[in-house]
Amino acid sequence: MTEGKAAGRSYQRGSDRPAAKLTDDQIVEIRQAYAHGARQRELAEQYGVTQGLISGIVNGRRWRHADGPLPLTNTEQE
Repeated sequence: MTEGKAAGRSYQRGSDRPAAKLTDDQIVEIRQAYAHGARQRELAEQYGVTQGLISGIVNGRRWRHADGPLPLTNTEQE
């Protein structure tokens, strides 16, 4: 049984999706590399995805369920 079905969701997310190009572990690697200064374009080339996808990953708009460091929001910085 996939993670989505086990949690009562009728949709797949992350690496459970058949068309997923990245795994949850790779998402954590990408977020950690970006937090340590890697550039989005370099990460995109390394993982074979677009810079736009990397931007969504490191800013928490994509793969929200996966772990890894995310930038602080304005309310968290105050």
